[in-house]
This record gives sequence, C-alpha cells and structure tokens, in this order.
Amino acid sequence: MIERMNLLLPLFFWVINSVLLAKYYSVYLKPKSERIPGKYIFVVFAGLYFLSQYCVDRLLSGLQGPLVAFGGVIILIILVFVLSRVLFENNLRLNIFLLLSFFAAQEICMFILLSIGQSLGKVHINLINYLVVNNYFTTEAGFIAAINAYSIFQFITSVIIYAAIVAIALRSIIKKFTYYNYSLSSTELSYLVLPCLPGLLITHIIRALLIRRNDPYGVFETYNEVPFIDVLVPVSGFILLLSMIAAVLFYQKLAELHDEETERAVLQKQVEQFQKQVNDVDDIYLEIKGLKHDIKNHISNVLILANEIVDGNTDVKKELEEYLGKIGTTLDKLELTYKTGNSVSDIIIHQKHHESIKKGIDFSADFIYPKHMNIDSYDLAIILSNALDNAIEACAKMDNSDSFIRLHTYTKGKMFFIEIENSCDNVFTLNKNTGLPISNKPDTATHGTGLSNIRRCAEKYFGDMDFQISEAKDFYVFRLTVMLQGKEYE
Repeated sequence: MIERMNLLLPLFFWVINSVLLAKYYSVYLKPKSERIPGKYIFVVFAGLYFLSQYCVDRLLSGLQGPLVAFGGVIILIILVFVLSRVLFENNLRLNIFLLLSFFAAQEICMFILLSIGQSLGKVHINLINYLVVNNYFTTEAGFIAAINAYSIFQFITSVIIYAAIVAIALRSIIKKFTYYNYSLSSTELSYLVLPCLPGLLITHIIRALLIRRNDPYGVFETYNEVPFIDVLVPVSGFILLLSMIAAVLFYQKLAELHDEETERAVLQKQVEQFQKQVNDVDDIYLEIKGLKHDIKNHISNVLILANEIVDGNTDVKKELEEYLGKIGTTLDKLELTYKTGNSVSDIIIHQKHHESIKKGIDFSADFIYPKHMNIDSYDLAIILSNALDNAIEACAKMDNSDSFIRLHTYTKGKMFFIEIENSCDNVFTLNKNTGLPISNKPDTATHGTGLSNIRRCAEKYFGDMDFQISEAKDFYVFRLTVMLQGKEYE
C-alpha cells in the first residue's frame, strides 16, 4: 500500500502543477492562434507540461545528489518557456515573469509540504508507539491496517495541502498583478523576478542540507537534532511566498502612481492648451462678429451704388449681384453651425462637426450650455474634446457607411447630463483596474487617458461618468453619459 501511494503521489502533484500552470498563463497571455479556442490551448499546454514532468522524472530517476532536483527544475523551466512561446502570444518579459513566479511558487510550496509532512510523520510515529506500548494492536494485521490507514490519510492531506497552497499563492499574484496591458521594462521585470530567484535557490539549498542523499523518501534527519526546525522551515517558505506577493503588490502601487502622474501631466497639458484656445477663440469670435457686420453693411452700400451706376445695364448689374452674393455666401460660412450659449463649446462642436463630415460620419448635436450652473469652460472643453475625439476615432475605423455621432444634453434639477452616442465596430476590452476601455493605440503610456480625464472632471463637480455598449444591426453603439452637478452663482 505504501509503495503504491508513493508511486501515485507524484502523478497527482504533476496533474495539479499542469492545471494551475495552464490557468496561470491563460489569465495573462492570449493564444497565438485566434482560430483555436482557448480551452483547447489550455488542455494542450497542461497535457504537455504533465508529459514533461513525467519525462524529466524518468530521465533523472537513477541519479542522486543535491543538484539533481534543481537540475530537473531548470530543464522544466526551459521546456515550459519553449511551449509558451509556441502556444501563446509573444510577450517575452511577461512570459519570463510568469515562468519564474510559477516555478518559484511551485518549489516553495513543495518545500513547505515536505516540512509539514515530516511534522505529521513524527506525530504518527509517536502515536503508533503509544498504541503499541499500550497493547492496542493485538494482531499484526491490525498494526498493518493502521499503517495503511495513515498512508491513505497522508496521501489525501498531502494532495489537498499542496493544491491549496499553490492555488492560494498563484491566486494572490493574479489578484495583485493587474497592470500587464503594456510591455514591462527591464527594470520592472528585474524588480518582479528578484524575489522569485531566492525562492528557487534557497528551497533547494535547504533541502540539500536537510535531506539525506541516500534516502529515496526524503526523510529529514536534521529534524530529530534541531527542536524548532519543523516550525522554522515552513515559516521560511511562507515568508518567501509573501515576499513574492509583496513585490507584485508594491509594483502594482508604483504602476498606479505612474498612471496617475501620466494622466495628470496629460490633463495639465490639455488644460494649458484649452486656456490658450479659449482666449484665442473669444478674440476671434468677437472679431468675426464685428467683421461680418461691417462687411454686410459694405455689401448693402455697394449694391445701392451699383444700382445707381449701372442703371439700365442689366448684364453688368447681374454680374455684380452674383459676385457680391458669393461674398455673402462665404461670409455665411463664418457663422458657427451650432450656437450653444458658450463660445468654447460653439467652437469645439463646430470643429468636430466639420471633421466628422470630412470623414463621412453623420454628426448631429443638440447642446445647450446651462449658464446658471456655473460649469467652467475649461472642464467643458476637456469633456467635449476627449469624448468627441474618441467617437470620431471609433467611427473612422468602421468599414460600413453607417457611422454616426449624436451629442445631446439635458438638465434634471441641479444635474447637467451630456450624452454622446457613436457607432463602433467591436466591443472594447476593459481595464481591470479602472473599468475603462483599453486603448488600442501603441503608446498606452500617454494614450487612453481621455475617459479618465472625463471622469476626473465629472468628479470635480460631484458627478460621474458611465458608458454602455449595445449591439445594433451590423455594428455596435457606444453610449457615454457624463453627469455634472452645477454650482450656483453666489
């Protein structure tokens, strides 16, 4: 019975390792081939890793020494690296982190399990001795049955404890490590894998010192000599795991701070640009109004004079009228398409309207600026510019001619609502941290902050931002709603 358990136990460990490795990778890396469903890649990856563990075990089964187990781990790391490069998308630095963090967690958890198993073995030996001394076993069969029962108990508890520790460790890393949408730098990778390397090395060094080289079952002879080592060894293993998780958590905080600083810098740059644009727009707006008024007066005067000068000459009169009419039409183009009650929103909507028309996008707006709510023009410019730029970008990617943008505003009590609907050709992937769509632009460090800036402006007015994606006939519709609470004038 005991020999059978010793043969089956590694198989169960290999199955656990294979399933958890495939699950760990599937969280962060997409399959290289989109034609093959992810569940098939999961099964293939898990199966190949199980086969790799079996082959490495058979290859090293006749060898002894403290470096044999470590050499087997190195071989498995190389094999898994090759498999992951074949089956998953090419992200070298992320792949290295996943590889080292998984094997470090796997080896540390096995290290902890061996320590716990040794402690349970000592308890079992003391219990058997107590039962023998007190004549609880009247027959040899009863004694053997007790040994077999404990073997089954140890087998089950070993599998459960190992699976639980590894799953909890990997789950903790998955929960904390969520900033992986952009490429890791070499410095960030070094910081993340630094705690993994001691986990791999220290466990094998201590195991080599504790385990007798000629003992195939890995009995810890030092446990009988050092009283507290059965506590210190598993505690050191848990500390190694916690150091890995702490490094990921600290990196996560640094990434969040970096994103906040980037968004703040982009927002500050936008505010400075909008301040300059608002000042220029106000001046141009006044000049255009004055120029239109003056030129229209000039045209009226010229028409009166023309009637007097060329009276009786219908051809010259008609030609002059057409010429002056064209001047009037050109001046009409200076008239802003939308009059919202705010010069900033007038210009922005006017610009985005003409940009949409040039790209073949159907654009319509029903925007009324609520003057009584005292909403700052700078904040309004940030909201409108970012939202309409995103809408135009999404519509421009569509292949069909059904692209459209709809801008609408309304008020409810002290709340001012801005709604923007636009067509798009796909459903967005959401960022796990912000809950916002992930930018498809290559420079994610500076792009993809538009919605974050809109939300920031909304929160400044004790409001919020929400979005919905619905499916239409041949496309999707993205609906953005921004809610602002107005500030009454004092």
